Amino acid sequence: MPIPEFPEFKTLGIEDRDEIESYFRRSNPTNSESTFTNLFMWRLSYHFQVSMYLDKLLILACPEEKEHFFLPPIGNDIGAEDFKSLLDFMQNKGWSPQIKSVPKDMIDRSRLWEDDYFNIRYNRDDSDYVYLTQSLITLSGRKFHKKKNHLNQFLKNNPFVFEPLSEKNRKGCLEMEEPWCDFRKCDERPGLMREMIAVREALNNMENLSCTGGVILINGKIEAFSLGEALNNDTVVAHVEKANPNIRGLYVAINQQSCERLWADFTYINREQDLGEEGLRKAKLSCNPSHLVEKYTITSR
Repeated sequence: MPIPEFPEFKTLGIEDRDEIESYFRRSNPTNSESTFTNLFMWRLSYHFQVSMYLDKLLILACPEEKEHFFLPPIGNDIGAEDFKSLLDFMQNKGWSPQIKSVPKDMIDRSRLWEDDYFNIRYNRDDSDYVYLTQSLITLSGRKFHKKKNHLNQFLKNNPFVFEPLSEKNRKGCLEMEEPWCDFRKCDERPGLMREMIAVREALNNMENLSCTGGVILINGKIEAFSLGEALNNDTVVAHVEKANPNIRGLYVAINQQSCERLWADFTYINREQDLGEEGLRKAKLSCNPSHLVEKYTITSR
């Protein structure tokens, strides 16, 4: 079924990949949500619906027991009228009108700051961390001293093999998810349980997704893995990074090895947001981001 014209929608499916990716390639997005893999792997939590509006791609999230919201429209020449149309549509449906994860560069281009119709709220918890790829590869300089020490300790104590993520080692990654989730107590944290489901969706469907990844094996057992894809011409987005928390330096190692062996041709690595979690924010800041992709929630006044 082709993607219908607005105001009709269809549920996002794997058959929509090529069309949706073509829109992302043309628009050169900066926010981490704007990849097909991201939408597909999280579709069971957010029940994404898609539609076409004046040659622009619309993505509507309909999570259960939560308010609906639009992601920013994808296409060329996005303007204030496009945002108004989406907010008005939600208002007429009786929903709370909101468009989430809108990057600042899109707001600037659309000149939304100049229109009193919009209420624009910065969402720090949703903003993406972006790093220089070469910095994460070399870990050189005083800012990375602790990370470099952790990596050196790992390299000293753990003979390992790095392999590209493939159908051959996918099962080992899936098997690693369960003990990782037990350690993190996913059954007590709904957000982590949804993340586990999303990771499984990505791994189980990776042959149909435009992503790459890597695994670290120690004594023949997969102890860490990563998965990411191109976001735009100079940036790759890392969707997944998992490691055995009991092995010192392993998180640094899977990050460094993935950047060096898979993504060295990209200038930047987008490692997504921290969702306001204190521990996650501390970890992401400790890797010395180059900048944040500031994202905003837009409503009507």
